[in-house]
Amino acid sequence: MILKILKLLLAGYPGRTLFTFFLMVIETLLNSISIVTVIPMLSLFGGEQTHDLGRVQQLFHDGFAAIGLTVTFPTILLFLIIVFSLRAAIIAVKVYFIAIMKTDLETAYKGELYSLLLNASPMRLSRMDFGKLSNVLVHETQIIGHLFFYTGLYLTYVVSVIGYVLIVLVVSWQLTAVTGGLSAIAYFFFHKIIKGARRSGYDLGLENGCIQRLINQTLNGIKVIKSYTREHALENVLARSMERIRRLNIRLAVGENVFPNLFEPAVLAVALACFLLFRFDVTTFIVFLVALARLYRTVQVLQVTHYAVARHVGALDLFESCRDELSACRMNDSEGKPFPGLAESIQIEQLTYEYQGAEHFHLGPLDFRIAHGSLVAFVGRSGSGKTTLVDMLMGFESPTSGRIRVDGVDLSTYRLRSWRDRLAYVSQDSFLLNDSVRANIAFMDESIIDADIQRAIDMAQARDFIEALPEGLETTVGEQGMRLSGGQKQRIALARALARNPQLLILDEGTSALDNESERLVQAAIEQLRGTMTIVIIAHRLTTVRNADVIHVMEGGHIVESGSHDHLLAHGEHFSKMLRMAEGRLDAEE
Repeated sequence: MILKILKLLLAGYPGRTLFTFFLMVIETLLNSISIVTVIPMLSLFGGEQTHDLGRVQQLFHDGFAAIGLTVTFPTILLFLIIVFSLRAAIIAVKVYFIAIMKTDLETAYKGELYSLLLNASPMRLSRMDFGKLSNVLVHETQIIGHLFFYTGLYLTYVVSVIGYVLIVLVVSWQLTAVTGGLSAIAYFFFHKIIKGARRSGYDLGLENGCIQRLINQTLNGIKVIKSYTREHALENVLARSMERIRRLNIRLAVGENVFPNLFEPAVLAVALACFLLFRFDVTTFIVFLVALARLYRTVQVLQVTHYAVARHVGALDLFESCRDELSACRMNDSEGKPFPGLAESIQIEQLTYEYQGAEHFHLGPLDFRIAHGSLVAFVGRSGSGKTTLVDMLMGFESPTSGRIRVDGVDLSTYRLRSWRDRLAYVSQDSFLLNDSVRANIAFMDESIIDADIQRAIDMAQARDFIEALPEGLETTVGEQGMRLSGGQKQRIALARALARNPQLLILDEGTSALDNESERLVQAAIEQLRGTMTIVIIAHRLTTVRNADVIHVMEGGHIVESGSHDHLLAHGEHFSKMLRMAEGRLDAEE
């Protein structure tokens, strides 16, 4: 676990990691020097010494003499002041570098996951757990930053323990054996607790994802929830999840705090046993006690830090799981040649798409042509394949077989981002930012100027209601446009599409929420656009497609009829049935 994290640190920041490790060694060296300074200090008071400790004292005398000083109580205190000051400076620099790596890694991981999200196929993305994904993006990546911070501290304490063990090795091999055995026994019992902490930390991340998903669902469906009086049921769902989180947090807290405190009486027992068994002189035993006390504090903090690493490593596991899922959804839409523009037609040739999910779905084979400047409509029941076809037309999914040609060139040879730069899409569920009307129409495109916005507003028949808003174009629409009606939201979405002056306009039920008058005005605007751009309409309301050049009727993933409105009315069995059902106010979608 620690080696894995260390490899990630070395891969991302090799220079910083090695420099930080160097500072850890220097810090341990200064800690060791501060401990052995006890030896010459005790000698001033006539303390007994072994041969090994006498050599340490002689090193101090020789070192002080080299700079013109003698070993006295004031000079030793001055020496300790210098050592502790240097150690404080080293610790400050070390923590600074660890904090920088923590912040940079958190930012990098969050950015990596968000980039994968933005480059994922929408259809494949829809099959993921959004609660888990949003929790990892917002919360778990922050915990990963803490994970790397605790790992840096853990390595510091490991190096310190090695330093203290070396000190007792100088004092006595017996003490070295005792200290090593004590540490080994402590970690032997602590190992199972560490494994449990990792699992609990992972489960805690999953539970946080469940709560994130519940909150998202509540915010998106608050009207439906209240209309069905499901508030109490959702409160119970939250309560059950919070109870699981409570149990996990208690388990983690107990493991983090109880076991390390059991180490203190064990240390005192070891000290007493060593004194009785080995009969050390006073100076040796005092040096041992000082080293053991430092070792005790370090091992205690080491255990707590190791537990914290294990507790937080679950966030890294969740991140890697989401990263793998998103990588599998990644779209290759930045390679290929730039799209030069639509000049003649879009040709669909023997196109099929197959998906084996909860239910098997098969589209095609489809063969049809969309002429440049034409208005083509697709109608049919829900699940007949209309939206899947549009997704492939926009390059969100690749066909299982067949191809899409644009002016005779396979669409897959173009850079799909440049292809999408020439089209605009209006969905049935109008997506709006919690920002001003102006910002929603421009949609973060700096090339769209005010003249483009004004033109698009007129084309979408949205000027009257926008000017009636409290602050006009600068009015904030609220989360998902909650301050607007359904028809107003869709006209803003339509204005957004028209503002970029697309060559291909796709309306996926883009007028479904408009009232009859607004729909009539938008239809008039679309008629004015005929010939200036290619328009593809997905529709249930057959009045929307009355003036289409070609209407394709889809059923079960196939095009069963094609023709103009009048032709299908006269000769189309499926279209005529749909029209009769609509006029009879029946549910054509079943």
